[in-house]
Amino acid sequence: MVDLSFTFTGECWLWQAENQVSWHFVTLPQDKSEEIKFFNENLNGKRRGWGAVRVRVTIGKTT
Repeated sequence: MVDLSFTFTGECWLWQAENQVSWHFVTLPQDKSEEIKFFNENLNGKRRGWGAVRVRVTIGKTT
C-alpha cells in the first residue's frame, strides 16, 4: 500500500437518510479529486459506491 497525503480546506456537510443513518462528507477541490482518482485507479483499482474511496482523515488533533 502506498501512503499518500493530501492537504486542503473544505466544508464538511451532513447527509442523513430516512432511517436516521448519517454520513459526513467533504467536497474535494477538483485538483485533489483528480489526483486521488488517478492514484486509486492505478494503484489498487478498488472502487466503492459512486466512486468513493476509503480514507483516513485528520482534522486538527483528531484522526
